[in-house]
Amino acid sequence: MSEPSPAEHSGRDAKGRFGVGNRLGVGNPHAKKIGQIRAALMNAVKAGDIRIAVKALVESAKGGDRFALAELLDRTIGRAIPMDIEDRLTRLEAMIAERNSADGASPNAPRFGGNGDD
Repeated sequence: MSEPSPAEHSGRDAKGRFGVGNRLGVGNPHAKKIGQIRAALMNAVKAGDIRIAVKALVESAKGGDRFALAELLDRTIGRAIPMDIEDRLTRLEAMIAERNSADGASPNAPRFGGNGDD
C-alpha cells in the first residue's frame, strides 16, 4: 500500500479539506442566487400565511385528498421508511403459515383466500 500524498501535493489542507486555490473546491456556483431567493421567500411569507396554508392542507387531507394526506403525514410524523420487499414477503408468509397451522389448515391450502394458483 502506498503512503498518502502530502497535503500540499493534493490541494488539501492537513484536515483533508480543499485548500485555498484548489480549483475543485470552489463551492456551489448557484449558492448566492439560492440564498437570495430563500431570503426573498422568507421576507414574503409571514407566519399567518403558513397557518392558512397548513389549514388548507389539513382540510384537503380530511376531505380525502390522498396527496394532501401523504404530504401532511410526511411533514408531521416523517416519511415512511421503505422496507425491503423480500423481508416483507418472508414475514407475511411466516404469519400465514403460523395462522394456517393454528387453524389446522393443510400446508397446501390456498393462500390469501385465492384458488391455489398463486
